[in-house]
Amino acid sequence: MAEFTRWEIYILLNQAKQPLWLAGIDLSGAYLRGADLSKAYLYKANLAEANLEQAKLAGANLEYANLMGASLNYANLKGANLRYAILTKARLEHADLTEAWLVDAHLSEADLDGANLTGAYVRDADLRGAYLSTANLTGCNLEKADLRGANLGGTNLENARLYGALYDGNTEWPWDFDPKAAGAILQENVAATEQDDKEKDRSPERKAVKALGGVLEFLEHPLMGVCFLLMLAGILSTLYFALLIIVGVGAEALHWLGWTHRTFADVHAAFRQFQDQFQWLFDINLFRRVESIDSAFANLVISGFITGIVASICRILAQELEKKAGA
Repeated sequence: MAEFTRWEIYILLNQAKQPLWLAGIDLSGAYLRGADLSKAYLYKANLAEANLEQAKLAGANLEYANLMGASLNYANLKGANLRYAILTKARLEHADLTEAWLVDAHLSEADLDGANLTGAYVRDADLRGAYLSTANLTGCNLEKADLRGANLGGTNLENARLYGALYDGNTEWPWDFDPKAAGAILQENVAATEQDDKEKDRSPERKAVKALGGVLEFLEHPLMGVCFLLMLAGILSTLYFALLIIVGVGAEALHWLGWTHRTFADVHAAFRQFQDQFQWLFDINLFRRVESIDSAFANLVISGFITGIVASICRILAQELEKKAGA
């Protein structure tokens, strides 16, 4: 411990108002047994080798905190934020980690015997060589966690999520638990799985999914959707009037040359008749200057509705292609 004496720590914990703001504090090796640090802000705090047994840390923010070798036996860490925390070789026997946030936490060789991790979020955490015997992992999210060499014998894995979790021949499981059925990946199968994923990524279906994903990302942004529709409307109206000009010029040229081409003239007349009958379509506010707030709101509603339809179609296509690519 580099900053505080035992007396200063006592004053800090017993006279300061809760919750404490202790971001970046150095309490390495400190004796904090039974200390009330509920909802304390301990972001990037150094608590290495600290004695935090029976400490109250419910709701505390320990993100990026260094707890290497710390003793947290019987500590209350319910709902605590331990993202990216370093808990290597930490002792957490019978600690309460209910609904704690342990995403990307470093728990290699940590002792979690009898710990309660009900509903905890331990995705992508490093649990190599961790001891979890008799721990309660009911409803715990362990997706993509590294469980190589971990001891989970006797743990309660009811409703635990293990999809993509990595394990090896040294990982111990409850006798009646099938890790493969739960979606965990055996280490020697990782290389083959990665190669299969690369092959799938190169498939035409997966490329189409990525392209549609880009279109969706563009369309689902409200402003981009409006811009897309206005641009599309402008292009369509420009093409229409360009076609009218081509037909009109062609008919006049034939007449000037003294040629009579009834079919061409009829096409020109049909276009003119269409324009007269559907003049209202070209008079709506989508194709001309917005003159009031009401018309602007109407245009936004129409644009959002049409964009939603296009986005839904793209999403359906993406889902179907994803299924085909994953098959």
